[in-house]
Amino acid sequence: MAVNQAYDFVVLNRGGRQGVEANSEMLVLRGGTPIGKIRISSVEPATAIGDIITSSLARGVQVQPGDIVIYAGSNS
Repeated sequence: MAVNQAYDFVVLNRGGRQGVEANSEMLVLRGGTPIGKIRISSVEPATAIGDIITSSLARGVQVQPGDIVIYAGSNS
């Protein structure tokens, strides 16, 4: 995962072929602990772009390369 802190988005090394869907929310984990959320804004076959939901981050915490993302659960 690559992170652009200036514009609050991440580029994931997973995409449509791995089941990533636009407008879905994903949890960001560090060391197995949830640190925030992202919302997928764009999906390509092998990559996806997610906007960092800054309100989900604790003060002083930033998403970093190497953090893990998983689906937050069903949106229904």
